[in-house]
Amino acid sequence: MAVLRARVSCFRCRRPVNKLSTITNKSINGEFRHECSECFRKAKRDPLLAGIEEVKQKKEYYCERCRYRFHSKSGVCPYCSRTDQVIGGKVTVMDLL
Repeated sequence: MAVLRARVSCFRCRRPVNKLSTITNKSINGEFRHECSECFRKAKRDPLLAGIEEVKQKKEYYCERCRYRFHSKSGVCPYCSRTDQVIGGKVTVMDLL
């Protein structure tokens, strides 16, 4: 008797994984989703909302305290680790004058 190892793709990372090592969740529309154990450990959320949230994009920021322009997802200055004088959006020289 042969043991077949079915491969399914994880709905988070899209990697093919063994079906026996996945966690099956029901989505909002009623379909079953397979999630690998690594993704399950990283993102312990409500399984109904698991695929809906947006991935944060890096945005351009400028810290007035350090006078440093950087790209970040959180908006925290990498030099001073503060957010109180961080300006979001594209800052040009004319804006500073």
